Amino acid sequence: IAADMPLGQVNIGNAYRSQGLYTQAYQAYDHALKLDPYNLPAMINMADNYHLQGLNDKSLQQLILANTKIPDSALLRYSLGLAQVRSQQPSKAIENLAKAAVLEPDTARYGYTYALALNSQGQSKAAIEQLKKSLRYNPRDRDLLLALVTITRDSGKTAQAKAYAKQLLDLFPTDRALEGLYNSL
Repeated sequence: IAADMPLGQVNIGNAYRSQGLYTQAYQAYDHALKLDPYNLPAMINMADNYHLQGLNDKSLQQLILANTKIPDSALLRYSLGLAQVRSQQPSKAIENLAKAAVLEPDTARYGYTYALALNSQGQSKAAIEQLKKSLRYNPRDRDLLLALVTITRDSGKTAQAKAYAKQLLDLFPTDRALEGLYNSL
């Protein structure tokens, strides 16, 4: 397992965490960060370890610190954005989710989550634009298309919603739920 290497310590921490041994997991992640202060998996897993214990403030602080060390990591920005959503900080969350989507525009989950955050703040037009942008990189992504159907429908653009639903149905022709969605529009 190479316990003297950062990745080995991350793996040990993950094993402890999966058993609910959070203190031991923390110690392993901390050891990994002492071996390599810029170890991305250790940073993310330590924050997740806090979150799983309900220590969301500590999780958030860990992610803020991690983002100061590695400001151009899409994964860290995304993780920080999610933590900020949980901490009821929507404007900060949107800022970090946007950064993740810009840093890795081809990662569908980043664009999708950013769009949902925008929509939840009443910015449906911007959410639709983000979903379209993400769809250019991921034209077969079910979640992106479903979000486009829902948000365009809720924005009163039924014809556009139906077109996206047709696109979904063409991609997944045996899915009866999508057929029902298409027929409901």
